[in-house]
Amino acid sequence: MPRVDGLAFAPGLPPAGARVAADLDESGLRCLSDPPLDVPLAALRVELSGFDQDRLQLRWQAGEQEGAFVIDDRAALATLLRDAPPACGALLAEWTRLRTRARTRHAWTWRLLIGLLLLPVLLLLLALFSLDRLAGLAADRLPITWDAKLGAAAADSLMGGETPLRSGPAVAAVDQIAARLVAGLGNSPYSYKWHVLRSPTVNAMAAPGGYVMIYSGLLREAESPEEVAGVLAHEIQHVERRHAVRGLVKKLGIQAIAGLLFGGDGGFASQSGALAAELGGLKFDRDQESESDRLGVTLLRRARIDPAGMAVFFEKLAARGDAGALSYLSTHPDSAARAAAVRRLLVAEPATGVETLGIDWAEVRAALSE
Repeated sequence: MPRVDGLAFAPGLPPAGARVAADLDESGLRCLSDPPLDVPLAALRVELSGFDQDRLQLRWQAGEQEGAFVIDDRAALATLLRDAPPACGALLAEWTRLRTRARTRHAWTWRLLIGLLLLPVLLLLLALFSLDRLAGLAADRLPITWDAKLGAAAADSLMGGETPLRSGPAVAAVDQIAARLVAGLGNSPYSYKWHVLRSPTVNAMAAPGGYVMIYSGLLREAESPEEVAGVLAHEIQHVERRHAVRGLVKKLGIQAIAGLLFGGDGGFASQSGALAAELGGLKFDRDQESESDRLGVTLLRRARIDPAGMAVFFEKLAARGDAGALSYLSTHPDSAARAAAVRRLLVAEPATGVETLGIDWAEVRAALSE
């Protein structure tokens, strides 16, 4: 039977209690005090005690006389909970239930209090910054490693059951273009993974962490590897700028933003799989699309690839009426306007030192037609 130390309160003992040892077993509680206390098990009831509700208080009443024994030492309490005989199980289980309920209530009280204290701060931040800006600041609190977990969780579903090509001229061409672009990035925190999907859709998409999918329909539509390089440079910048992650934070709302801004992870770290499902309905805004175009041109210059290919492909989409067909997350901005914006960048700073990619694009397109 466990013997524990605690404070005993009863007639004849000091008003502040007497620290004594006590035994608890199937017959009841015996406090080795002076005078000793012997209380039947059936007469005992449990109550919570202490600021954090972490003390066990055994109370009893005999006629008009009341008494209590408080176990205020965590080690002693742990010993009692571990070694108490089965007959005491119901009594101790009731204390555990009361403590769990009280701690839950206590936690929600603190959350409410903290929320009320932070509400003026959040309102001030909203007054000073747009929701987009706050979402960006909050997303920056997430570690880069989380992007890869999210992308890995989303990649299969984003492929939509399309068959990935494992080899052939198209795969070799994408790998060659991608290698030039990634080299132009320098020290990227992401390890890019490229998937060429057999589908007539004129599309490409980028998931967080460097997962990029290119449809064979886009490769057949392009008339040069430089056009494809422009598309891939655009998608790479969505990854580098963490546009999808920022979009998720914004979509999940002010509670998630507050959790990230004020020291937590907003639950993001433990729910990559659930959040991956949100990517299919996420849309990049026009500013993000424009940023990816502009930084994509910069990347093409660094990779010594002619950035005019990006403008040419946008112009081709505009002529077809497929505005915005480049990205599964796009809000479908006008392709003609994007092409014009890229042309203005090239006029302001003409590309120099470009090198041919050396890919037989006719062979690539012919292989995809088989």
